Amino acid sequence: MPRSRPKDRTERGHASRERILDAAGTLFGERGYAGTSTAAICRRARVAKTALYWHFDHKEGLLIAALERANSKWREEIQKRTYETSDPNERLDLLIAGLRNIVENHEETLCLLLSVMLEQAKTNDELREMLQRITGGHKAALSRGIEDALGRTIPNLDLVCHTVFSLLDGIMLLYRISPEETDLDRLFQNLKETLVVSVLRAIQSAETDPTL
Repeated sequence: MPRSRPKDRTERGHASRERILDAAGTLFGERGYAGTSTAAICRRARVAKTALYWHFDHKEGLLIAALERANSKWREEIQKRTYETSDPNERLDLLIAGLRNIVENHEETLCLLLSVMLEQAKTNDELREMLQRITGGHKAALSRGIEDALGRTIPNLDLVCHTVFSLLDGIMLLYRISPEETDLDRLFQNLKETLVVSVLRAIQSAETDPTL
């Protein structure tokens, strides 16, 4: 039997690592961190436990890696589409489409973040600090996406972002509970309208009171 070449072993190792991350992201989001065993993750990923510990050392290391990957997907989805057109309204539509794509196709990302926030953030200082960095990065990415879409600097944009994220969390929960009954077209149109109104109010407030 021919020996495996180093490249083949590297590719298999990368593939197993990605399967473990996929399984962990889904199960942590569905069952929570405490409710998900390494055995369940390995069964779903079709790998031996030794592979999990080889790649991530321990369960908490896997959680941190899953959060980091979810963070990268989030930020990429928020920003990547706004540069495909020069029209501000079309850019805004593409930004909203990116947020919708997260809910429809990457809901495990949102579920993972919410699950860890609710379950682990109060008791684990390292995870709390990481979540603060992630949420801060998401806010910064969305801020840049909005300003790039509209082609101007927006005052007090952090408040607008908080509003958008709150609506997005609500949409995700509705879609997860009853996907067939959730009208995403209507909900994301409302999210866009809320974003636009919030931005206009922020601009008007700044023009009325330059100290804001």
